[in-house]
Amino acid sequence: MTRATQEFSIAHGKYIETTREHVEGEPRLSKEIGVFEKVLRILRNLLNNQPQDKELVELGNSAEGQTYQKMIEKFQANPEKLNQVITIVENLLKQSQDELKSLEDAMNAAKVERDAKLKAKNIALGASVAADAAVRAQTMIVSQLEGALTEAQKEWNTQVPVLRSEKATLDDVMQILTEMLKAQG
Repeated sequence: MTRATQEFSIAHGKYIETTREHVEGEPRLSKEIGVFEKVLRILRNLLNNQPQDKELVELGNSAEGQTYQKMIEKFQANPEKLNQVITIVENLLKQSQDELKSLEDAMNAAKVERDAKLKAKNIALGASVAADAAVRAQTMIVSQLEGALTEAQKEWNTQVPVLRSEKATLDDVMQILTEMLKAQG
């Protein structure tokens, strides 16, 4: 059972760590994904000559938003450059999505492993409890048999001398009776 407990502890530690990594990474990655998706919408709309005022406002005045706005303004007139930027942003989006999926997959795999190790630990614990109960039951039976043996030996030690004495007396009686029969007859 000790091995099962140790394996569960290791798996539980992995789960805690992958969960921590997910909790810390998910907000940043979700924000990145949201920004990349907005930028892609803007870029694709620009490529199709659609107005962008609402989407540009959504990017806000953050340093990241201003960087994308400058990039958009720079490449707006050049569809080839715009397609290159779209490809770069799509790659960045895919990387962020892949990283988020990797964090989720690692956390889920660690949870599955932890749950399996918990089940193994519980099975081992059940087997250990059953084995302990069986040992206690057999120990009780052995103790009872030892008590019966001790009593039987005590009985033997006290009765055998009595029986030997009685046999000797009966042998003497038989011998006397045999001699009396011979004398009568």
